[in-house]
Amino acid sequence: MNGRDLVETIKTYGKRAKNKEIPCALDSCPCCGGRPAEFKWRGVRKRLFLALANWVVQRVWSYLPLWKCPLCQQSFTDYPPFALPFKRYVLPNIHERCVAYVKDEARTYREGVEAEGMAISYEDADSGTVLWPSTLWRWVSTLGGLPVTVREALDLIKQKNPSTGLFRALGEARIGDSKFRSAERKLVLQRCRELMLANRVYRDLFGVSIFPDLATACGFR
Repeated sequence: MNGRDLVETIKTYGKRAKNKEIPCALDSCPCCGGRPAEFKWRGVRKRLFLALANWVVQRVWSYLPLWKCPLCQQSFTDYPPFALPFKRYVLPNIHERCVAYVKDEARTYREGVEAEGMAISYEDADSGTVLWPSTLWRWVSTLGGLPVTVREALDLIKQKNPSTGLFRALGEARIGDSKFRSAERKLVLQRCRELMLANRVYRDLFGVSIFPDLATACGFR
C-alpha cells in the first residue's frame, strides 16, 4: 500500500467508525480473556495518526471504536490494521522500517529514517522538523517488547505446521554487533527480529497478520 492509499484508508476507517460500521473483530476480551456472546458498543475516540506519504510525514485525524465487555465491564479499543496503542505513527510504516533495520547488519538508525539518503520531513516543512533516528529505536523497542504476542504466535504456527522451518530460521537469525552495546538492547533487537520472522510465516499460514487481532487479544504484551 502506497502512502497516499494509506492516508485514505485511515480517513475512511474513521468515517466508518463514527457511523458504527466497524464490527468488533475479537472473539475474546483483551482485559479478562472471557468470551461473551457479543461486546457492547461504547462509542469512538478521536486519534491523530502520522503516516509517510511521498516521503513526507502527514498528519491524519481518524476515529477508533470503543467496546465494553459485559463480563468484566472493562472498555477497550479494537485497533485497525494500521494502528498500535500509544503510537501515532502507523503500523505499516513502523513495520517496514523495523524490518529493514533488523535485517541489515550495517544499517544505522539514521539510515533507517531516511529516504534515498535524505531526511524525511513533516508536511509543514517550514518548521524544520524531521523524522529523528531515535524514533526508529522507539519503534524497534515497541515491537521488541511483545514477548507474549510472539509466544502465542509461535505456538499457533507450530500447531498449524509442525514441520515449519521458522524455528530453525529463528535460531540462525543474528543481530549485528554494531547495533548494540548492552545485553538489554540486544535482547530487544532479537525479539523484534523474532516478531518480524514470525509475522511473515503467520501471514502465510493464516492469511492475516499478527496485528491487530492476535496482538490485541494478547494485550499488546
